[in-house]
Amino acid sequence: MNKSIYVALKWVLIVVALVFVFWLAAQLAMQGAWLAVTLTAFVGLCILLIYSTKRAVPMKYLFPGILALLGLQIWPMLLTISIAFTNYGNGHLGTQEEARNQIVANSVQEVPGSPRYKASVAVKSGQPKATGPLKLLLTSPEGKTYVGDPKEGLSELPEGTSPSPPSARSPRPRATTC
Repeated sequence: MNKSIYVALKWVLIVVALVFVFWLAAQLAMQGAWLAVTLTAFVGLCILLIYSTKRAVPMKYLFPGILALLGLQIWPMLLTISIAFTNYGNGHLGTQEEARNQIVANSVQEVPGSPRYKASVAVKSGQPKATGPLKLLLTSPEGKTYVGDPKEGLSELPEGTSPSPPSARSPRPRATTC
């Protein structure tokens, strides 16, 4: 092939790259990201200077690798460090009032005058205490005992069934049987 075809192809690819850089800079400018616009313009200038001359042969091979290193290694590390020291994240993007409302909505608050129940963990009688399915025992201030688990919900402990204390050799010292 003729050398002029290669030169024309080279300039077409340079123009395509610069058009993409210009489009990207325009998108960033509309968002007000002026530092990113400056960096994008610098990359475009580097593309023009490196690929339009015959003297920068080593940079023609190094430049794409440097861009990949900066974009895929250095930028994520800097962003991670920035997030670590600024507490930036999806849960912190709202206003202070929204954050307070979210904390209040997700917190547990004691209702004044509500009764306090004693709670303990239990396994059904005959089940191994180390691996048996756990149940929650709640004892009201009046002495009524309730048993509950995620499948059956909360119900009153049947008559004639009483929780027995755990054995001394139990791997779960706080588990009782019911």
